[in-house]
Amino acid sequence: MKDITVDRLAPRQRLLAALDEVISEKLDPAHHIDAVERQIIWYWCGELHGWLQ
Repeated sequence: MKDITVDRLAPRQRLLAALDEVISEKLDPAHHIDAVERQIIWYWCGELHGWLQ
């Protein structure tokens, strides 16, 4: 039970805010490619699966 936190929304909101901040910076597309680490995607898919149940 100690792994279940009371506030599950705040960490997600902080992650979204951080990603928005990083992505908002305009970079030269000739030298940069947007990418998201695979572990973040797997974490999000697991959380989404939990929401759908």
